[in-house]
Amino acid sequence: MKKNYKQLLLWSLVVLVLIVGIWFKYYNNNDKSQDKVLMANKSNKPKELLLKATIVNYSKFDNTIFSSGTLLADEEVQLMPEIPGKIVSIKFKEGTLVKKGDLLVKLNDDDLQPQLKKAETKLKLLELTEKRQSQLFEKQGISKQDFDIAVSEVISQKSEIAYIKALIDKTEIKAPFDGIIGLRNVSEGAYIMPSNVIATLQKIDILKVDFSIPQKYSTIIKMSNTLTFKVQPDTNNYKVNIVAFEPKIDDKTRTLRIRAKFNNIGNKFLPGSYCEVNYVTSENDNSVLIPSVALVPDLLSEYVYVYQNGKAVKRNVRTGFRNDEQIEILEGLNPGDTLIVSGILQIRHGMNVKIDLSENRGI
Repeated sequence: MKKNYKQLLLWSLVVLVLIVGIWFKYYNNNDKSQDKVLMANKSNKPKELLLKATIVNYSKFDNTIFSSGTLLADEEVQLMPEIPGKIVSIKFKEGTLVKKGDLLVKLNDDDLQPQLKKAETKLKLLELTEKRQSQLFEKQGISKQDFDIAVSEVISQKSEIAYIKALIDKTEIKAPFDGIIGLRNVSEGAYIMPSNVIATLQKIDILKVDFSIPQKYSTIIKMSNTLTFKVQPDTNNYKVNIVAFEPKIDDKTRTLRIRAKFNNIGNKFLPGSYCEVNYVTSENDNSVLIPSVALVPDLLSEYVYVYQNGKAVKRNVRTGFRNDEQIEILEGLNPGDTLIVSGILQIRHGMNVKIDLSENRGI
């Protein structure tokens, strides 16, 4: 019994020693880890971003307005009949040049031609009657009233003939101007209505360039100003003169619609083509320019970040003209300022930053 008691006591002592050893080891390690955290927190400093920057300088800048335009025919019309009828003949060939007044399509007028002959025959009889009445009136053989009736009947019959001829003219679709006629949409024998388009006629020896510019540039555009445009894939610039513009700003797009014209020598360009319009308004040798990527647009303003005393400082600016790569700054920046041009979306006002001017080539 005493032997068992001694063994139990011995094992209890061993377990107690083990527990004390484990606790001491854990407590010691925990204190060390806490010390490391505190040391790390003490040594933790705000991170500084390394950003690219450039020194603002004066530069030469051509104030150029860029716009997308469309080439239009000088004259264009959809050929449509004035009255319904059956097509008896088509006088034009698709894609060919036609002259003003050429007969293009003839509708059936079989019911009108007899009416015209009847009216013309009746006119001859009335004119003979009027001539006889005139002779009798001179000899006072009839009253003036009878003579006036004969004269009015002749006039009335001439009006009837003119009306029938007008109806016959409506059965003939003629070219309203010189131009190239397109693809026809009808065939001989078809019965067409006034809503049917026979073909399209276009005058393309002269073309119009229609484009729009933002409202803020509307006062710069003047009549007879010269612009340049190009049509892809042709990389050449062609001159064009402004001939007209809308007298109001579009209230939906806030743009001004402008029209220019040019001689389409050799029918080089086709109506409907997309073109790029460039208009140089002025040249300035002392412009402050920045890369487009450095500008941050806001709901109420536009701003940039400049480097001052190790920090990124937000600065509101007022912009002028711009192109694909650069923007003119009218207010807010001066030559000599250090402009941050990278990491714009990562920085905030007052943040500590470092700058790299190794690639600075000026603006």
